[in-house]
Amino acid sequence: MLVTPYKLSFTFGGLLIPETREIARSFLQEKDWTKVGELVMEKNILSKTRSASRFRYFREIRDRLNQAYDWELNIIGGESRMEEIRLVILVVTARYYRFIFDFLVEVVHPKVFSWDLVFTDYDYTSFVEGKMNGHEELVSKTESTLRKIEQVTFRILKEAGITTKREGEVCINKPIVPEWLRLKYEESNDRDALAVLLLSNRETGW
Repeated sequence: MLVTPYKLSFTFGGLLIPETREIARSFLQEKDWTKVGELVMEKNILSKTRSASRFRYFREIRDRLNQAYDWELNIIGGESRMEEIRLVILVVTARYYRFIFDFLVEVVHPKVFSWDLVFTDYDYTSFVEGKMNGHEELVSKTESTLRKIEQVTFRILKEAGITTKREGEVCINKPIVPEWLRLKYEESNDRDALAVLLLSNRETGW
């Protein structure tokens, strides 16, 4: 069975919420990625000093947002509540990076619904070790790179409001998903998004 390699470039910077919102707003205005790229590189709308950093932020966020539905773009670049914006950005991020999706659905989701709300070292380690079979891109990484992947994976969960630290432990917060947002994903027939948002079949009615 052919396994699609994981994209691991999310280690560049987590959810990138402020930058993603700025680029989404620019795209909604310009409707042209070339023009948005010019704003990033020439007008420095992301306020990054180095041109190489500007280009990398733009490329990474553009590729993520290319996976978004039009209504998701409108939320990310609009005036919705921050709690809702970061959940939508998490869904779009998990849609683009299968590693993040798999970790949320295979590890975080089951823990939530078994009321096991504290992460252990084993949770993440066993997940990665299980993925080594078939994912050469993980096998070939150095220990320092694997640690970076772990750090940014948990940074993404923290920035999305999925985890918090309590008394030195990383704990899971089941997000409060507004009814209207749940319905939007149901109308889009997007079961994966509902799983990323840690909703159960009972909550979705599917």
